[in-house]
Amino acid sequence: TKNFFVRSIGEHFEYAGDDAAFAHQYEQLVRSRRGGGAAASPPGVEAVLAELRDQREERRKAPEEAKRRAEIIAASYKRLHPEVYSLDRERFLDPT
Repeated sequence: TKNFFVRSIGEHFEYAGDDAAFAHQYEQLVRSRRGGGAAASPPGVEAVLAELRDQREERRKAPEEAKRRAEIIAASYKRLHPEVYSLDRERFLDPT
């Protein structure tokens, strides 16, 4: 998705990775947010772009990191009650 939320100024933006296009499209909005925010010095366009790049990179890496975490868990997982994972046919199934 190209929709990103920038917390530092409390706005959603569309960002496809083109810094120049983003600056052209949103520079006025970012500047208008600088004047009346609660923060002492709200970020400028470059700071917003840096935050967007970080979020975009995080989203790009998310599937790889999720796979890596799943592999670590699968490799180190020890069943607490292994007997739950096997079926005692004589005890639980009708022999007929």
